[in-house]
Amino acid sequence: MKPGRHLEASSTVRARFAYACAACGFEGEAEVVGEGWVEGAVAGAAASAPEPAAADGSAAADALEHAEGAAWGDALTTVELAPCPRCEARDGRRWRAWLGAQLPGALALGALAGLVVALGSFVLRPEPDGWPLLLGLAAWPLAAAGVLGARVSRKRRRATTLRWR
Repeated sequence: MKPGRHLEASSTVRARFAYACAACGFEGEAEVVGEGWVEGAVAGAAASAPEPAAADGSAAADALEHAEGAAWGDALTTVELAPCPRCEARDGRRWRAWLGAQLPGALALGALAGLVVALGSFVLRPEPDGWPLLLGLAAWPLAAAGVLGARVSRKRRRATTLRWR
């Protein structure tokens, strides 16, 4: 790999975490598989190192370390957001915190989609009647809701892959 090139790393971990349901008092152990993925470019000191192979090796090690951390985080979050195997209740406080962390990204992607729709409708119909703005404003929350809905759906599906002990 040459400095400045694209770098990707992925990691999968199998972990066990203690689980306790606040609603019914169930206690158990959950086995889950966490997945982590990172991408980026070799930059900074690694990009200007005299030996590209050494720079690539340290950048690859850093990327793998970040991917492993993301995999552990994914595993822990999956267990925290999982429904109780006995009463099917979920921890509402943790779900709200997770949704709050996902919201800025969903809103940003929704705003980008709204901008694309507004610009596209203006290019197709460049009349000063306000339709491009209205279409962009209508597309923004729909796209944001779609992105957030997809994230929630994926996280709920992942929670069904847990094994309880």
